[in-house]
Amino acid sequence: MRSPMHSMLRAVDRSWLGAGLIGGLILFLVWQISAPAPPASRLFADFFDAYYAVGELLWRTGPAATWPLDEPCIAGFVNIPILGWLFAPLALLSKQAAAWTFLGLGVVAVSAAWALLRRLCRPEAECGALLLFLFLVNGPMIHSFREGNITHFVLLLLVLALLLWRAGSEYAAGLVLGLCAALKLPLLLYGVYFVLRRRWRIVAGGATMIGFIVALSLAVFGLALNIGWHDYCVAPFVGRIMPGFNVQSIDAFLFRLLDGQAHLHAWYLIEPTRAHKFMRTLVVAAIFAGAFLLMRRAKRLEPMPAVTGTLSTRDLLEFVLVVNLALVTSPVSWSHYYLLLLLPWGLYFGGCLSLPDDAATKWLMGGGIVLASLPVVMLPKDLGVLAPLMSRTLVSATFFGGMLTLVALARGAWYATQPSALAGRTSRPSWVAAAIRLARSGGRGGLSPSEVLTRNMVIFLVINACVVNAILWITAPFGFADTVLHHTRDFLLGRSNDDSWGPMMHALEYFENEYVRPPYTAPLYTELVFHRGEKFQYPPSSLFFFAGMRAADALMF
Repeated sequence: MRSPMHSMLRAVDRSWLGAGLIGGLILFLVWQISAPAPPASRLFADFFDAYYAVGELLWRTGPAATWPLDEPCIAGFVNIPILGWLFAPLALLSKQAAAWTFLGLGVVAVSAAWALLRRLCRPEAECGALLLFLFLVNGPMIHSFREGNITHFVLLLLVLALLLWRAGSEYAAGLVLGLCAALKLPLLLYGVYFVLRRRWRIVAGGATMIGFIVALSLAVFGLALNIGWHDYCVAPFVGRIMPGFNVQSIDAFLFRLLDGQAHLHAWYLIEPTRAHKFMRTLVVAAIFAGAFLLMRRAKRLEPMPAVTGTLSTRDLLEFVLVVNLALVTSPVSWSHYYLLLLLPWGLYFGGCLSLPDDAATKWLMGGGIVLASLPVVMLPKDLGVLAPLMSRTLVSATFFGGMLTLVALARGAWYATQPSALAGRTSRPSWVAAAIRLARSGGRGGLSPSEVLTRNMVIFLVINACVVNAILWITAPFGFADTVLHHTRDFLLGRSNDDSWGPMMHALEYFENEYVRPPYTAPLYTELVFHRGEKFQYPPSSLFFFAGMRAADALMF
């Protein structure tokens, strides 16, 4: 008769076997279709164009500029020049031998990241097989391998930094995070975070590493070459858009939302429109403001209990929140950057993240994992009749996965900071309390008929004005997607020029340029309505409001 222990071991063995076999098969299939697509000469494109090319240059001619090869600087010194020496030893090999060696090193790094991430997880979680499966089938990971990029090495460094922080070695953790930020500039956000947290030992470690790298680069390559790297490889990306399909940032998503498939294969920088700048600023500001408020709220609590080592619920949640924020808000966030989400996913399944154990969390995390793990494939240049829909939705699936994960983490951070003691000290205006009461009431119980009517009207307004119009905007063919959301956007940007706004603008121009100047001309309504046929039907005082909007527009833009 088999013992319960024997049955449990058999079940564990089956889970490991299933994760390895099924995950390995999916990895093999995704490898065949993942970008860069055939011909095989484009395999390891990033490695050949950037890291191997820099190594050859350093051995052949020594420090020298690698720009301007192209505007977006996707070749040559893509990192601060001194880091090119990290890859110089591989340039002593042939190109193919160096590329496959680099791939082997990447596999070792990812295996180490998986093993160390298991150590961070709680033993009772028994998540090793599930983590193995997630690592094997992760589309951005496979894409990073095929491109020959270094993002999967950064994943190992982030896990190592978290382990060092858990062990109490904060200065060493800061050193590792400083190296991460030097390799992937969006991770400089960790510096801002730890300054706000006043974790000065981590800040000192990061500043030491970054300062050492910068000083060494200046000593070896000189000031002019380092300034050139900044001017050609960093500054152009700030404030401009790279719209290629494998760029999964807020900027790229907003651009594709309006532009469709026209620039899906454009890997050059585009100057954004004023509308784009406004929307990007609004979205990014809202995301960072929300994150800041969550962290400030957590600061007001008593120290949270340790979850693993010296790390508390707050430490772990905010650490993975920062990496998630860096991914979605970076001006250029390539698809392979999203493999770094394996860190929050692993901690979630390892029982280390204090997230609500409810359906909403499961759907958010599950949806984020599925969308941000999809294969990164080379899209056709013509998406056919589905182009309006696919270019606005499926092309940005990885970004959507990152946003779902961010919402799940932010939701967990919110619920983790709502103990009864804090709630008792929180005073809200009556209208805010009423709104929360309406929102939290799942049914009609406890609500008066007028409150039920108010809630239903709000729901109808939101669905009709936002959801339905957003669906029409996304699914309608180009040229036919004129919805109330477009007019609302134009109003907020001061671009409305039809119906009421056009006549008001013409009335203000007439009043400023002709009416108040001698010789006396026709009265306002006589000239506009009867002589010019303008539909100006508003009191003259409305022009003060319109002039104020014009002045605000000039100040903002």
